[in-house]
Parts: sequence; C-alpha cells; structure tokens
Amino acid sequence: MKAFYKELFRMIKNNLARFIAMLLIIGIGICFVTGLGGISPKVLDSLNDYYVETNTPDIIIKSKATTGFTSEEIEKIKSYSFVSSYQELSMVDIENETTRFYIYDFNNEVNKLELLEGDLPSSNNEICVEEASSNVKTRSIGEKLTIYNMEFTITGIIKNPLLISRQGDVHQVSEEYLDTIIYFSKDHYLLSSLIPTTDLYIKCNNVGNYFASDYIEKVKDNISLLKEEFNEDSFAYLTLDENLSYATIKGLTDKVSIITMAFPLFFIAVVGLVCFTNITRLIDEERKNIGCLKSLGYKDSTIIFKYILFSLSCTLIGCLFGLITGVMFLPNIVYEAFEGLFFLPKVTSSISLTMGLYSSLGMILVMLLITFIISYKDVKEIPANLFLQKSLKPGKKILLEKISFIWKRLSFKYKSTLRNVFRFKGRFYMIVVSICGTTILVMAGLGLYDISSQGIVVSGFNIDNGDTIKLIALAVVFFAMALSILVLYNLTTMNIGERKRDIATLEVLGYINPEVNGFIYREIFIMSLIGIIVGIPLAIVFLNIVFTMLDFGKISDINWYSYILAFVISVIFVVIVIFITKHKIKKVDMNESLKSVE
Repeated sequence: MKAFYKELFRMIKNNLARFIAMLLIIGIGICFVTGLGGISPKVLDSLNDYYVETNTPDIIIKSKATTGFTSEEIEKIKSYSFVSSYQELSMVDIENETTRFYIYDFNNEVNKLELLEGDLPSSNNEICVEEASSNVKTRSIGEKLTIYNMEFTITGIIKNPLLISRQGDVHQVSEEYLDTIIYFSKDHYLLSSLIPTTDLYIKCNNVGNYFASDYIEKVKDNISLLKEEFNEDSFAYLTLDENLSYATIKGLTDKVSIITMAFPLFFIAVVGLVCFTNITRLIDEERKNIGCLKSLGYKDSTIIFKYILFSLSCTLIGCLFGLITGVMFLPNIVYEAFEGLFFLPKVTSSISLTMGLYSSLGMILVMLLITFIISYKDVKEIPANLFLQKSLKPGKKILLEKISFIWKRLSFKYKSTLRNVFRFKGRFYMIVVSICGTTILVMAGLGLYDISSQGIVVSGFNIDNGDTIKLIALAVVFFAMALSILVLYNLTTMNIGERKRDIATLEVLGYINPEVNGFIYREIFIMSLIGIIVGIPLAIVFLNIVFTMLDFGKISDINWYSYILAFVISVIFVVIVIFITKHKIKKVDMNESLKSVE
C-alpha cells in the first residue's frame, strides 16, 4: 500500500493546478452558501439573546375599558400557570399629536428599558425620552418639554426593546409615525395613581425562542386560555407579530432566507458541473496509469479508491475552506447593514453552519458518485485497451454547412473553428452550460440590486430603503464574478490540454503564435458567448421566480443597463482569462504532443 499512496501523491502533484482550481471553485461555492445561510440566524439569534436579556413580553394585553384593568383582573391573569412574570403600565397616545407617553415601573424585570444616557427620573417634573431615530426627534439632556400644559425636564435617553426599528412606532389612532416618546416614572410621577393601567406585559414560560417557527403559535395557545375568561369585548391581545419592530425584522429576515434558498442551488450546480468536467478529464489522462496498475495486479476497487481519495481530499479541503470563510465574513458584514434599519444589540458569537453543512454533504456525495461512475467505466476495460489513446471523434458536417451562401463566404479558419465548436458536443455543452450558469448569477445579482433601491414592504410596514438586500445582491455579484473567472480559467486550461496535439500540428505547419491562439480562443469565445446570450434570458426567468417568492419587485423594475452590464461583465471575464492563459499555449511541447499513437 505504500507504493499505492506514493502513486496517489504523485498524481496530486502532477495535477496540482487542477486540484487547487477545483478546491477553490468548491470553496467559493460553499463559502457563499454558508455565508448567505448564516445571515438570518446571525440577526435573529442576536436579537433573541437581547430579548431574553431584557425579558421582552410575549403577550401584550390592552384593556378596552376607560378605567383600565382592575386589581382583580390583574390578579386573575397573573395566576395562570404559563405566566412567569408581568408588568402593568399605562400607555397613552396623545390625541391630535404624534406623541406617546408611558407611566413605567423602571424597576420591573419585564421589558427592561436600557438607559443610554443621563439618569432616570427622580422627581415629579422629570422624564426620560426614547432615543432618536428616523422619525423620533433628537432630544438632549436638560431639554424642556410641555405636556398637557405642564413643563418637564429630560433627564435620560431610553432604549425600549419593543422599539428597535429605526422608524419607531405609529400612533394607535392616526397611524402616523410618532416623533416623541416619553417615559414617566411610576414611583415619582404624581398623577400615576390617577391614570388607569392600560396595558399588561406578560412573559410566558412555555414558548421558547422568540424566533422559533412555532413561537407565535405557542403564544396564541396561551392567549386562547386567557380568552376563555377574559373575552375580546373587553380586552385586546397582541403577540409580537403585531409589534412593528419585531414584524419588520422577522419579515425582512424571511426575505433574506428566501434568497438564501434560491441562489445557492445555482452556485452548487455550476460548481458540480465544473468538477464533473475536471474529474472526467483527469481519469481520461490517467488511462495508461490505470492500465499499468491493473497489469501489476491491483484490484479494480483499489484503483477506483485512488481517484475517490483524490476527489474526496480536494472536496473536503474546499468545503472546510468555504465553511470557515463563509461564517467569518458575509453574516457579520450584512449584520452591519441591518443596523442601518434597526437598533440591534451586540452581535452573537454563535454561528450557523446548517446551509453550509448540507451543501458540503451534498457536494461530497456528488463528487464521490461522479468519480466512482467515471473511474468504474475505465477500470473495467482490459489493460491493452487502456494503453491505447482514445480515438478522436470523426468530424461531421454542421448545420451551417448546409446553408451554402453563408458557408462559402467564411474563411478556412472560421470554418475550422465552427466545426470544432460543434464536433465535441460534451465539451461544448460543458462550457456553454457553465458560462450560462455564472451569467445567470451575475444578472440575478444585478437585478436584485436594482429592486433593492426601492422601498421594501414587509409584514405590512414600509422600510425606507433596501440596503440589507442591496448588500446581499452585491455579494451575489461578487461571488458570481469570482466563480466565473475560476470556471473560465479552469475550462480554458482544460481545453488547451485537450488540444495540445492540434496546437503542435499547427506550429509544425508554420502557424505563428497569434494564429495558433486564434484557433483555440475563437472556439472558447464562441462557446462562452453562446452561454452568455442564453444565460441572460434564463436569468430573467430565474429572477421572476425569485421576485414571486419574495413578494417584492418585478422584472420591469430592473434597469435596462443592467442587462448590458451583465453581458459586458461576462465578456470581460472571458477576455481576461484568454490573456492570462496565453502562456500555456506557448509552453506546449511539439515533440511530446505529436508522439501519441492514434
């Protein structure tokens, strides 16, 4: 077995460029999937930790009576087994104004307020105010406010866990955004005893994570128990789904999760296709080595295991690289974008690898299956056949040749190029489909960016801008471009490797370097161009599906120049790859390339 593993490492060394290329392609795909899949969990886990810390209520009960809650009602409600803690308070939205005030027990453990600046009220004429946001006015310590013809001094700036949206909250009657939110101290405000208790904040002990899929349903089950004795004629029951901040952030992360489900499928499909091409090419080049190992008495299973180890080691390293980089960058970057819309707490240290692990497992299984099927086919041949080079596929007339008035006007080099493009259908479809896939991703990212410039409506609330979605769109474009360059480089290098004999023949016949390059790169460019042209309309179909899933945006919202930009970007990558692979043609050894027997 020592010799076997030496042969394995020798194969990796001889195919190091291919090994690294596959590793990077897999790594980029898994990095994107892991990062995108970790965005919503990063935001929601951070917020859940904050809600747990501040003991944010699960149920808000509002009395419809002008006299508010009675002490008997409060005692009865808090006696329910699911009630772990509660707070009674008064909340009033002042008529004909965009002002709200609370009479609040600052010592209560339910919905604990955070003092950001200054001090809590310590006398009758002192108040705290909500921190400034896009609608709530900026207030300063020491500033005077007049409420019901009484003057009060601001002593502190408050952060309320129920008001984390930078848009604030809306007036209960007019539904206009509030510009002032005031907090009186229940212990010091002289009118506290005269103003009825309007709200009860209830914390439940049986509902779990605030963002679990069944959280709201569990809360509603508790509400159903309350309604048996306290009907809706006298009381209104609210879950966090009716809270603007909670509903907005939940709705927005739901949209991110939809994007998370849609885009990774294309990334993984493109990565898998390119890796399939690489493994096919590798085993074709290894036919003589397979024949040699069979002649030396190695079992078929042992030979297949050699290529499975190559494939598995490359895939595992790529997946590990993708998982590590994926959880480190994208979720933390997008979290900062969410902070443009919400007052978010410190980011959680927990990470989510679910999407990345599932994708990695899928990639490993696909790679193992591909390697087994391709290697099994060659291993089953007799050694004598394996030592012979595969015969070249005979040329056939293409459709264009039957259109004589066009075909006759083409020069020999273009006739030769077009015949070669369509002669090797496997290579043709691999390149066209791969480039088509990366073009779809570039165009989809640009389309997503265009619709993010509009205001986004989630859970019935309008978000002023779509910076969060915009950043994800840019990430899609960035990763698509990186994948596109790697895929093009890999396929171009592979194509040059397959055409060494053709290149050597042209050089022997006296063709100069630009002419030889033209024969090879014209084929690459034509196949890539077909992939790009097919990819853009398919991207429109894909985006239409994504917009439907998002319930946001439409194809007409995409800027006309985005289509041109997607085409130009894709073409530029083809040109860049052509320039960086030109030296590979110069390195082709004419003598070695022409030695093979057909």
